[in-house]
Formats: sequence, structure tokens, C-alpha cells
Amino acid sequence: MSNMFEKKYYYIKDDSRPFIFLDDIDPKLIAPATEYILNTASEKNLRWDKNRNFEGSYWWTFPFCFRFSEYQHKMLESVSPLTNLYTLLCPIFEKVEQVRPDLEIFYSEINYILPGESIKPHKDNAGGLDASFWFLGCACRIHVPLSTNNNAIMISGNETKHLPVGTIYEFHNNLTHKVENKGSSPRVHLVMDLVPKKYKQDLDYFLKMDPTVWHIANLTTKPR
Repeated sequence: MSNMFEKKYYYIKDDSRPFIFLDDIDPKLIAPATEYILNTASEKNLRWDKNRNFEGSYWWTFPFCFRFSEYQHKMLESVSPLTNLYTLLCPIFEKVEQVRPDLEIFYSEINYILPGESIKPHKDNAGGLDASFWFLGCACRIHVPLSTNNNAIMISGNETKHLPVGTIYEFHNNLTHKVENKGSSPRVHLVMDLVPKKYKQDLDYFLKMDPTVWHIANLTTKPR
């Protein structure tokens, strides 16, 4: 990466706090997106994460990669098949940015764990800021559970936690962690990475270099 990029830790995480409760969220904001995802989930739009080999880990179509406030209008006006889902997620995005007004959503994805499946222990961005996915080491990772059960848990460090629907949690994804869904229903989380707006140039570079993301800035919008 060019020296023109700052490549420093944009967001410092507390290693002693793998899970940080941020706020409650009205279940009514979550329900429409949850219903849409559960009713339309199939092999056609659930993508197994083969790249990172997280067994049991599925993603809803392709991850969204965008700055929410900057590209919202383009997504809503687009001809993408993801527009319906994006529209339903907007109230959640807005709530999260209200909770963390110092940051903005840069990246988001739907993590869908089938009953009886798990994600094996791993660290996000284990290679640090000099690795290919350097971005994952310097953002604030947020989880909003959309659908879960009491036997769906996340384990990070020495802490085991079930994240219930109706909550917003910051999660330290650079510690070794794993997910287990021992329940009889899917565990579906909306996962977001938030960053300070001043690092726009660095993050534009990341968007261009990461081959796995689906970038809203390249959408075709409806004719006016």
C-alpha cells in the first residue's frame, strides 16, 4: 500500500471487553428485515464462506460495502435485487449511527448460521494492518441480532455470551472467537463495521482492492 495512506489504528479496541452492550433497539425496527430474510433464504442466496473456510458460516448474497450515509440514495434508487433487503435494513443502520454518532457504517453483512452449525475459532485480520484485509483490524465491529435462540452463543477470550434480539453490541473481532448454534433455528446477525469519516481515502483504496465485496457505488440506478 502506498505511503500516502495513514495505516494506523483508526479505532482502538479494549482487549479486556470482548462484548460491549451499546443500546437496545426496538424489535419493530428489526422485524421486517428478519421476516424477509427467513422467508426467502435458500441455497441461491446463502453463500457459504469458502474463502475463509469458516465451517457453518453463511452470508446473505454478497456483503455490502459502502458508506451508509454517502451511498444510501443510490442503493434505494437502484435496480439491484438487494434493494428490498437494503430498504428494510435502513432503520437499523440509522439507529446504529445514532448510537455511535462519532462513526459511520462502512461495511455490513448478514451472517446466517444454520441450526447445529458453528464457526470455528479464528481472528479477523490476524495479519494486522499490513495484511490483505487490513481494514478489519481498525474498525468498530457491531452486531445486531435479527433472529436467534438461547443456544446460539459467541465465545471470545474467556467470555461466552448469547446476544438477544433487541440489542446492539460492539464486538472485539480481533480476539480469537467462535460461534456455536446448538439450537433448532437459524442464528442471523446483521454485522457492521464503523469507521471515522476522516479515513475516506484509505477506505476507498480498500474497496478497490478487496475482491470479495459488492460495492454499492457501482450500482445502476433506475432511469428517471
